[in-house]
Formats: sequence, C-alpha cells, structure tokens
Amino acid sequence: MKYIDFHVHIDHYDDADKILNKCEENQILTLFVTNLPEIFEKHYKYYRQFKYMRLALGYHPDLISYDEYPFNEKLFNSQLLLTKYIGEVGLDFSKHNLPYKEKQIEVFKKIVFMGSMMDKIFSIHSRKAEKEVVEILEKYDVKKAIFHWYTGPLKLIDKILELGYYFSINIGMLKSMNGRKILQRLPLDRIIIESDGPFTKYLDRVSRPEEIAKIYSEFESFYEINNLKEIIYENVRSLLKD
Repeated sequence: MKYIDFHVHIDHYDDADKILNKCEENQILTLFVTNLPEIFEKHYKYYRQFKYMRLALGYHPDLISYDEYPFNEKLFNSQLLLTKYIGEVGLDFSKHNLPYKEKQIEVFKKIVFMGSMMDKIFSIHSRKAEKEVVEILEKYDVKKAIFHWYTGPLKLIDKILELGYYFSINIGMLKSMNGRKILQRLPLDRIIIESDGPFTKYLDRVSRPEEIAKIYSEFESFYEINNLKEIIYENVRSLLKD
C-alpha cells in the first residue's frame, strides 16, 4: 500500500472504472462512500474483489429533501453485515436542507443506533449541524467515527477529539482561512487524508487518484513534515483495531 484516500465518491466520476483501476494500480487504499443503500447494493459484489477498495454503506442527508430518494431502512439494515464502514451519513442544516431537520435527525439516529450496535466505522457529514451530530454519536456510544471535511466551530474540535474520533481532511481545506485554522487545530495522530473526489479540485481540475501523492505533498508542506504517508497509515491502523 502506498497511499490512503478515506473518502471518495467513485460512482460520481464519469470514468469510474478507470478511477478504480488507477486506485489498484497505484496501491491506494480507497474508501468508496455511497449516498444510498441502493448504490452500495449495486456495487458490492463487483468492488469487493479488488485488493485496495473498501465500500461504505451510506445515506447522504442531502437526499432527504428529495422525494425520489427515501431512506430504505430495511435495505440499509440488510446490508450492514457486508461492510465495516458506514458513510456518507450525517446531518446537514444548510439553508436548503433546514426544513428537513427533524427528518434528518430521525434517520441519522436509526443509522447510528444500528451501526453502533455492530461497532461500525462512520464517515460523517456534519455541515452546520456539528453540535447535533456529536450529541447523537455520544448518546449512542459510537466508538469509531471520522468527521469528513469538518467546517464547524473550532471550540467543538476538542470535544470530538475527547470522544476519540478522527478527521478526514482534503485539499479544499487548504484553500480557505477557516479550513487552515481547523487544520492547525488538529493533532497529527487524528487526521486521515481524503480526496472527496470528484467534489474537490486540484490545480483547478477535478481531483483524481493519480494526484494523491501531490495532495499528500501539499499537506506535508502545510504541516512542515516529510512523513505524512507513514502517519496516515498508523492512524488508519489504529482506527481499524478492534
């Protein structure tokens, strides 16, 4: 294994098969997060055969505002035994999604309850809902969670760290003052690299697996270190311990 990319939406690339092959060719341990249990079900048998690919079972909170994507609780629960990973899941209280706040909380609690009972690893979306996400994770005694692209209050970071959780960071966070402040607040032993491709850009192009080494290099420059690959490897290994 050369690199780790712990949050990527492979099905959203136009050339998903090419992306998959690049991940294998470049030995990138990749967590493919899904936005619906139907997507997980569709891809599971095919993706499980690849050495460096891990598939996460998800239901993105954005989709609650669309009638055509209801939460299929029965399907979600039936797929839980097939993976260690749950993601992308969480809460999103941005303007468009705020009217669906209570429904989001209802669905997220169901997901967290089931996942915590089975000791799953969560990749968490928490835009403008960081406090509520933390409260739910703590209530259900979730042991393993990764806050994906955290944009919340700096003061809440200490609480998240106290609970033993991690943060997956991407190149987009280096492009804003708030993102850089958050990065500076995170201890190196709690970070994991993600591309969040294709929803981030590197050099004004959609991020792709073959650029992961350059992305690691950008973070090494930011943190003034030269061993980020080894740090991320150890962090993921600690996360995966039973």
